[in-house]
Amino acid sequence: MRVLCALAFLIFTSAYMYFYQADVMMATQHLLSGGKTHYEPTVGAILITVALFLLHLGVLAVTKITGRAHAITYFPSLLALAMLTGLRVPGSGGAAFSFSPSVPVGIVLFVLWIPVAVLYSNINRWERTAKSRLNPLQVLWTNLLLMVVMFLFVGFTSNHDEAFHYRMKAEAALLRHDYDAALAVGQNSLVADSNLTLLRIHALASKRQMGDHLFEYPLAGGSSVMLPKGQSVRPVFYPAYQFVSYPALDFQLCRCLLDKNLDGFARILKANAATYGLGEKTDSVGKPLPKHYQEALVLYNRLRVTPLVSYHAQVLDADYEDFHKIYRAEKDPRVRDAKLRDLYRNTYWYYYFFAKP
Repeated sequence: MRVLCALAFLIFTSAYMYFYQADVMMATQHLLSGGKTHYEPTVGAILITVALFLLHLGVLAVTKITGRAHAITYFPSLLALAMLTGLRVPGSGGAAFSFSPSVPVGIVLFVLWIPVAVLYSNINRWERTAKSRLNPLQVLWTNLLLMVVMFLFVGFTSNHDEAFHYRMKAEAALLRHDYDAALAVGQNSLVADSNLTLLRIHALASKRQMGDHLFEYPLAGGSSVMLPKGQSVRPVFYPAYQFVSYPALDFQLCRCLLDKNLDGFARILKANAATYGLGEKTDSVGKPLPKHYQEALVLYNRLRVTPLVSYHAQVLDADYEDFHKIYRAEKDPRVRDAKLRDLYRNTYWYYYFFAKP
């Protein structure tokens, strides 16, 4: 029983730290050290697991609980794990951060645990003195069930904010200059916040792919999050000074698209028509018009009677017709959103009609 409990604790703690909370721990160590030290996931997971297991051995040496409630000797270690991985950053790296459960709550839980431990320590001592025979199978399952309950406690009280985890994983990838990995984080999820959007824009700008892929990701915050902004929009541990200087034209065009300002987008594009071969001459040559700019122009030409920039593409026109048919046919907003999300979530059209401010 003791061996199985120990194995369960070691496997859970090391896997939890390495696979799920490593990026949160990077943020925790960065904030607590003022950016002077860096968390390494493999070493960190091993050291924390060993330290918490040694804490358990110390509790076991004091309480000597080896019977039906042996698992509660792991509670101080798992409480420490929950508090260690409970970092909350409300807005950004510059905002105040806190831990959940908070230190006072953790102290209260530990104080409540003490009489329970004393009670079972006495019961355990009496059973050894009386040579009471316990059902081994019952003892095993009781302890394993207690371990599972405490594991769930750690999971519920630690940081399980999906957007925050995505932000930390993206920042860790950006530190390695692995822009593809940063963009892959949460790509298939609907979760986004302003800080995660900032990181995605930075990664795409570094790859010079904003016009082709920006609206393939969940976005939030509009153009106000294209650059770090004070204490409200900024990374936690990725250096803000490393943010790229965006290509001027792409920055202006994407800023208009993020704000759903199609008229401003058309004016800028008209002023730079030669760049993309959109001049009045049919033989004007320029670089290929990025995908999202094409989608925005198709939409703009449908919404304006006298567009500043006339643009038609047979395939995109047909795709927009299908998009618009579904949009008009479905009266239930939830059904309409679900259908269009499945078919067109990677287009600017879906962002324009469904993205919240």
